[in-house]
Amino acid sequence: MKLIIAALFCALSISAFAESPQFDKKALCRDIGLAFQSAAYYRDRGSNPEYTFETVKDSFISQSKGTSESGITSELIKQAVNLVYFNQRFAYARGNSFAYQMEGNCMRDGKPQFQPLK
Repeated sequence: MKLIIAALFCALSISAFAESPQFDKKALCRDIGLAFQSAAYYRDRGSNPEYTFETVKDSFISQSKGTSESGITSELIKQAVNLVYFNQRFAYARGNSFAYQMEGNCMRDGKPQFQPLK
C-alpha cells in the first residue's frame, strides 16, 4: 500500500515537469528519492517536520534562484515530508533502498514495476 501512495504522489507530482524539456526526468526522480530519504533520516533523529522541510529544501533549492537544477520544488519537498511524517505506511521507510524505491516509482510514472501473471 505504501507503494500505491508513493506511486500516486510521484505520478501527480512530476506530471508537469515531465512534459517540460528544461528539466531532466532522471535528475528530478533522483532528487525526489533523496528528498524522501532525507525526510525519513530527520524524522528518525527526532527533528520536527518544519525543521526537516527547511533543511531538505535548503539542500535542493538555491536561495538565490529559488529553483533547483532538477526541477524539484518546495511543494514536492513539503509533500514528501508530510507523507514521511504523517502517513503510517511510511513509518518504517528509510535508507538507500527507500530512496531507490521512490526514484524507481517516479521513473515509471507511478506504474507498477511488475504485472501479475495471466
